Amino acid sequence: MKLTTKQQLEVWSHFIRRWAEIMVEELARDIEALDRTDSFNEVFLAAYWMEITERITNTLLPRTKALTLSDIRSEAELRDRWSIMCKHFPLAPSSELPVDVIKTLESMKQRVAKDYEQRVRRDIDHNLVKSPIEQLFLLQWHYLRADEICGVTLHPQEKIITNRGAWVIDFVVRSKSADEPRGTVAIELDGHEFHEKTKEQVAHDKRRERAIVRAGLPVLRFSGHEIWRDTRKCVQEVIDYFRP
Repeated sequence: MKLTTKQQLEVWSHFIRRWAEIMVEELARDIEALDRTDSFNEVFLAAYWMEITERITNTLLPRTKALTLSDIRSEAELRDRWSIMCKHFPLAPSSELPVDVIKTLESMKQRVAKDYEQRVRRDIDHNLVKSPIEQLFLLQWHYLRADEICGVTLHPQEKIITNRGAWVIDFVVRSKSADEPRGTVAIELDGHEFHEKTKEQVAHDKRRERAIVRAGLPVLRFSGHEIWRDTRKCVQEVIDYFRP
């Protein structure tokens, strides 16, 4: 019996769906096996699935051979595994560092991480930074070394006096250079992102911002959603402000 075009496509749809299920099952087994395998086979599995992805891509292009799931593993004796791994993870000098160099690298890495953590905690504790979004901003600020990049200093929870009273600003950023035209900017993080503001809160925030601007400080305001979604992007905007 001759199949109609629709029936042929339905057969192919079933075949492709089942083929994809088999691949997912095999991938799941390999993921589970990672906890029980050695480092060589772990790297090989990563390279193997890169090779699978590459062959799938090539299969979808014209003038390429069809892909079968077993064609890589059936060929993958030790020598072939090594060639596949080298193809996707080219060996470089850093892959064969001497033991003493590796130990020094690990020691320095731990020292850098420790210095970073101490610097962040010191800022949070000294300035009583309690808001999670402000803490995230501080983490990213120090991680990007924004102070060094921009030649500025960051002052969390700084109080300023305006003609409308005293206000505590989330962050004030000051340039170290007297020639910098954008010498100081206030950073405000909107802590009301996840619940609706009342009319009183909106009016209070507007009065606060107007007072800060009249005191001579431009304001860069970020919502809580922006901070949670991409803190790095927010900090980068401040860096760009000083380095347009």
